[in-house]
Amino acid sequence: MRNTLQIMNDIGKYNITTEELDKALSVVDKVVDYYEEHIHSTVMDQMFDSGVITETDDKGMALINYAKSELLNKLNTNDPR
Repeated sequence: MRNTLQIMNDIGKYNITTEELDKALSVVDKVVDYYEEHIHSTVMDQMFDSGVITETDDKGMALINYAKSELLNKLNTNDPR
């Protein structure tokens, strides 16, 4: 919540326009596209390297999906400030 209030304050303080916000959102969309293409393979590679999985059978895929879910949860709930 604190982060959201700070962002809203900054938008007003620096007179950020709707057009500038739209451009920033466009960048976010591009990053999300990149992320969606690479997260599965990155998580899978790390799980193989760490010995968590040895193959991509049903159990391996379930563990990959679990790890991806946990990653998203951490990214959504950790405030970097």
